[in-house]
Amino acid sequence: MQLEGRRWQEASLRLLGRPTTQVDYTAAAIVWHIGRLARLNEKRMEYEVHRPLGWTWGAFRIMSQLYVLGPQEPSQLADSLQLTRPTITGGVDRLERDGYVTRTVQPKNRSRLTIDLTEAGKEAVEEAAGLQHQVELDLVSGLSEEDQSQLSELLTKLFNTLQQ
Repeated sequence: MQLEGRRWQEASLRLLGRPTTQVDYTAAAIVWHIGRLARLNEKRMEYEVHRPLGWTWGAFRIMSQLYVLGPQEPSQLADSLQLTRPTITGGVDRLERDGYVTRTVQPKNRSRLTIDLTEAGKEAVEEAAGLQHQVELDLVSGLSEEDQSQLSELLTKLFNTLQQ
């Protein structure tokens, strides 16, 4: 049986042994819905856009970061994408093998690498971005423009709060 909304929250909190009378259900619902939306979004992007194109959504995130910011060191990619260095290394290995990125040793410090997109990588990002945007539009299609604007503002506030 699948429980939704408040019933799910109440059941979950009882399982955790916390008194449900002291719980802010609105806060719990917000966090629960954001997490669920994030997982659903990742799944849709992965299987509707990126896997059919031959890579993962994580690989696309690496490529799009390079597309927007230009050449990056692996540590810069890891920090900006909030991924681990080994995850970046594995993703870059596959992208390099498939001809989408190159690794270049920095001349002034040979222990440091720079990752950059190839022309094929740039074309791949441009193709995937259009397809991904269609999924994004579908995701918000049930909201008016005003609702979308308000939600964007609220999520930005929440994100900024978490970044402090």
